[in-house]
Amino acid sequence: MANYGFIGNQRFGNRTAGSIVVENLSYWMNISFLEQGAYTNISKNQLDYWGNDSSQLSQINDGSWVDGGIYQSRFKNWVYESGVTIPAGMSEATICSGVWIGGDFYNKDTASGDLAFTVDYINGRVKFFTPYGPAGVYGSGSVPIKAEFSYKDIYISSDENMPSEAVVVQSMSNPAGSGVSYPTEKEVPFPVVIVGEKNSSWRPKQLGGFKIGVHSINCNVYADNKTDRNGICDVLAQQENKKVPTIDWSKSETPLDEYGDINASFSGVYDAKTAYPSKDMYILSATASKDSDKFTEGVVFYQVETDSYI
Repeated sequence: MANYGFIGNQRFGNRTAGSIVVENLSYWMNISFLEQGAYTNISKNQLDYWGNDSSQLSQINDGSWVDGGIYQSRFKNWVYESGVTIPAGMSEATICSGVWIGGDFYNKDTASGDLAFTVDYINGRVKFFTPYGPAGVYGSGSVPIKAEFSYKDIYISSDENMPSEAVVVQSMSNPAGSGVSYPTEKEVPFPVVIVGEKNSSWRPKQLGGFKIGVHSINCNVYADNKTDRNGICDVLAQQENKKVPTIDWSKSETPLDEYGDINASFSGVYDAKTAYPSKDMYILSATASKDSDKFTEGVVFYQVETDSYI
């Protein structure tokens, strides 16, 4: 009987090869920049240049969570990856495990009742399940909430995971003046790398129906200064002929859960690669373009090859 259906056995709704490529590239870039030391540690009561407490969280309401439940850091994009090899002489990145409420520390995994909360690492915030602050647990909201954490110096995301209508804002580590700014869920700080697939094609690999996927990837770079823009573009453009380990995210657990907290079921990038392997992908070519008219923008073009059954 003739088969009139589509070629391939991809189930509708599962991640396609293009999505798997883009998500693995952004995850690999995040870890690789951490290995280059692109993160900043914030300790409890740490003051910035103007005397502001960088560890202080501020209550905000942006419609994404129960009113009175969000306590936001000035810094988004907290480090959550463990087991990363860092440059010699650098302090380990601090992975936030809880908060101080007044003088008492509460671990996110053991806090309960009215003080139960989750950590949203991407957005750099703590989310209480019960409204906290005004009309909440402490009423007046005068009890300070602080956290120790590390934030990534570069915000890297696939275009599929970027907040809808995202607005890129000035770096929170260097606000204009002594005032303190707290970003909303739809704001992301400079510098930013957004990884997306531009187009894809397939060519025969061998007898038996296997094919090679060729994916054109754009890594769009946005920064608030030329030095950061050029530095990121140059690092990414040096990855020609690079083999990138690939996880099949349609089968593996993801590093973060639905709250943006660390997913205890995720076994780590290397274990996940072994348990849920997808075929490795190769960056065949890498070219950087730095727009002289828009000196804060650049793009790195990748040509990536994968097997058809990635």
